[in-house]
Amino acid sequence: MRPRTAIAQLCGRTAAPIVLGLDPDRAAMVSQIATNMKRGAFDLQDQNMVLGSDLAYQMQARVGDKLLAYSPQNV
Repeated sequence: MRPRTAIAQLCGRTAAPIVLGLDPDRAAMVSQIATNMKRGAFDLQDQNMVLGSDLAYQMQARVGDKLLAYSPQNV
C-alpha cells in the first residue's frame, strides 16, 4: 500500500492530497481509521471514501458531499 498523489475537487475548491487505497475487506486489519472516525461511517463500498479531518476542513466537505477524486496512478 503506497501513498499516491491525487486531485480532489468539491464546489470549485481543489486540493492535491496524498491518498491510500484500502481493500474494504482488509481495512480493519491494516488501519485504525474506523476507530478514530469523528463523523460519518467507515464505509468503503461502492464509490465511498473517507477523508482525514485536515482535508475535510480544507475542502469544506461534509458527510454526504460528492467529492471528485482523480489519480493518474489508479489508486
